[in-house]
Amino acid sequence: MDNEYHDNPSESTQMIDVLEDLINENKEIREELVVEQPKKKKKKDVKEEKNVFKSMSFYWHNLPKKKKTIILIIVSLLLVLIILLVLFLANLKKQEPTPLPIEEETPKVIVEEENYRYEDGSLIFLDASKNELGSYKCTNEDDALCYVAYFDNTDDTFDTPKILAEDGKPWQERTKIFLNKYVFIVDAAKNSTKVLKLYNIDEKKVENEYLLVKKNTSNENIVILKDTSSKYGVIEFTETNKKEKISFTYDYIGNIPTNNKNYIAIATKRNLLLDENGKSLTKTIPGAIKNYNDKYITAIDSDNIYHIYDYEGKEILKDENPYDYIELYKDYAALIRNKMLYLKSYKDYKLNEEPIRLKNDYYQKELTYSSEGMLVDTKESFNLNESNKIITISINGVDEVTTINTLEGKLSKDLAYVNYFNNTLYIYRDSEKKSLLGSYKCTNANVITDETTTLDNCSFAYDTIYDNNELTTTINSGIIPIFNEKFVFIRDNPTDATNENYTIILYDLTKRQSLSRYRSVSTKSNTGNELTFKDVNNYEIMACNKNGYYGVIKLNASGVAPFISFDYEVLETIDEFYQVKTNEGYYLITNNEKITKPIPNKIMNYTDTYLTAIDNNNNYHLYDYEGNKISGEDTYTYIGMYNNFYVTVKNNHLELYKYDDNKTNLLETAGLPTLNLTKYYGKGTLAFKISENGSRFTIKFGDKNDTYKDVYNGDMNKFTEETEENEGEENALS
Repeated sequence: MDNEYHDNPSESTQMIDVLEDLINENKEIREELVVEQPKKKKKKDVKEEKNVFKSMSFYWHNLPKKKKTIILIIVSLLLVLIILLVLFLANLKKQEPTPLPIEEETPKVIVEEENYRYEDGSLIFLDASKNELGSYKCTNEDDALCYVAYFDNTDDTFDTPKILAEDGKPWQERTKIFLNKYVFIVDAAKNSTKVLKLYNIDEKKVENEYLLVKKNTSNENIVILKDTSSKYGVIEFTETNKKEKISFTYDYIGNIPTNNKNYIAIATKRNLLLDENGKSLTKTIPGAIKNYNDKYITAIDSDNIYHIYDYEGKEILKDENPYDYIELYKDYAALIRNKMLYLKSYKDYKLNEEPIRLKNDYYQKELTYSSEGMLVDTKESFNLNESNKIITISINGVDEVTTINTLEGKLSKDLAYVNYFNNTLYIYRDSEKKSLLGSYKCTNANVITDETTTLDNCSFAYDTIYDNNELTTTINSGIIPIFNEKFVFIRDNPTDATNENYTIILYDLTKRQSLSRYRSVSTKSNTGNELTFKDVNNYEIMACNKNGYYGVIKLNASGVAPFISFDYEVLETIDEFYQVKTNEGYYLITNNEKITKPIPNKIMNYTDTYLTAIDNNNNYHLYDYEGNKISGEDTYTYIGMYNNFYVTVKNNHLELYKYDDNKTNLLETAGLPTLNLTKYYGKGTLAFKISENGSRFTIKFGDKNDTYKDVYNGDMNKFTEETEENEGEENALS
């Protein structure tokens, strides 16, 4: 077969050509099938396709065996070559060469902060619009070692809010670039002292070195500095240069973050307040200054005890019990002791009596901010605001709110023995109000304005039952005393209270309870408008109960006991007895027992046997204890009782009668002059006075000059018809 193949090269060439034609024809047929993909072949196309395959099959069948083998080998080799080519191209694609690195055109930015960038060992300074101002080449090429400095107030110990980061550390504020020219830079090796360099951007040079820089809260171009010799001073940056405001001679300078220009300074252990130019505003303050306002300063001593001083160094609001913390306001101070808050005016009077209990000891507020500068937490013991004389204090956020009326403190400072706060009377045993007896919660609040000088609705009660007779007369009422340093009478009424709803409460300060309630009371004190104290035992007090009936109680050390029952329409003291009234009339009583029969008119005076009374027209009448009328049917302006006779005043003339004869005027022939005055009893010059000596008597008339003149001398034993005429002429005095 091999010889055959080599002997007929033309025949082999012919076979190859035929094979290629067959392959190409077959390929075209397959492509048609793939591209066109007819849904249904026509009969003619099917027949032609069958003929092609039939001729190919016939041709292949008639090929010699040797040629078939050669064709199969060639086809196999072609397939292998195709597979190898595909694999080679695929592998070539995976192994594409890495491109060469392209050199960066700009330096890489490592750190960018508020007012600078750190770039490969240099600081690029930026203005507010992020425009470049200049640069500084770091000695220590590390963004953690070379940067624009932070303000450092860690040596301040003021009582101002603490500003913290979320990690609990003090919030850091970066220094600004002053006037786009001066900047403070830290460029220090690791673990070395961080000295601050004051760098002049325009001149590209370091001008000075400092240990720290502190912010001035009133002027952003002024800073407090500590130099390398640990002395403090103040400089100001201007458009042209920097100038020294306060020389570097102080051991310490700080600026409280409020809107003012003053400084706290220490020079040779002297604590001072300086103005913006370094002039002393105060005398030496004995202690470390914690805060101040325009008149007063808080400071702590070596034992951390708080004190308040004025600018002259004089201590005010000094207390024997020290305070843990003090916060200053315009007109008063907040004083804290053992988590209890008190408010006190600088004039040394209280604004609240009972302290406000605090829930924590964050007296110095703490504010925590996120890295983005958002407030995320506030810790404080209290928050105080004032508006229209009302102080509002929020405890622990807004959990509890207490309000204080500053006008109450202003009024209370001028009241003796009592303070009034939050509808409560606080009662003391001393006028300086150092020793508290107790308190009373008012039902009716006092109305207080800037002009108020008294407590009108709720305060100490006055005597309101008046005696008006010849033997006992109440001219002025007074504040009822506090009895046995325990019992107090309180009037507690609305502004429009009437006699019917007026209320006086007997209150036990020790037991803190009301014992009884009355419309009116009389303790016969007549003490005036100042509170007094009285120790008593079985002390009788008249009162009218809320039903309008009168009686008498007794007050002793243990409490109140009834004495005269509350059954009477009227009750009045008349010397050693009480006069009462029922629907039957008036009586004299003692120890709850009636000692007279009913008298139709109010009793004005009495003897052992007789008494005088006045009717509704103020006409006098004379009665005995049995209720019998002695003076007859006539009416008189006045009746006076004596041992052997009684006298009457009628039409401004004096008449004299025996008790058993109301018809015969024994002075009818005496020819007495008309009375000069119309006052018949009580103190002062009276219309007449009669003195008795046995049976003899003398009548004197008073005049407007407050003098008396004898007008008649007589003897009751000689009053007969015969002697009356003679002695009347003889004894009548003009």
